[in-house]
Amino acid sequence: MSPLFCLLLGIMIGFYLGFRYGGTSLFAQKDQVRAICKKFSCKSNEFTYFLENDSGDYIVSLHNEEYRVKFSLSRPTQIVFCQSVERVEG
Repeated sequence: MSPLFCLLLGIMIGFYLGFRYGGTSLFAQKDQVRAICKKFSCKSNEFTYFLENDSGDYIVSLHNEEYRVKFSLSRPTQIVFCQSVERVEG
């Protein structure tokens, strides 16, 4: 096999494994940010969000409040569940 073919094959396998095992892809993250901005009428630099657990729940922190949200699996990505979460400070 030629070195160029091996290089291209390695890049393709790397992309596949990165999307398969690396969590959500960059495109999915952008769709999630758009869905949050649409739901809460805010800009992308006004909130943070992170994956809470393996069940797909995310915590969104916005304007000193936190919300538990779930995203749809279909496109376009939308928020299908939103619940205010009480902060526990300790």
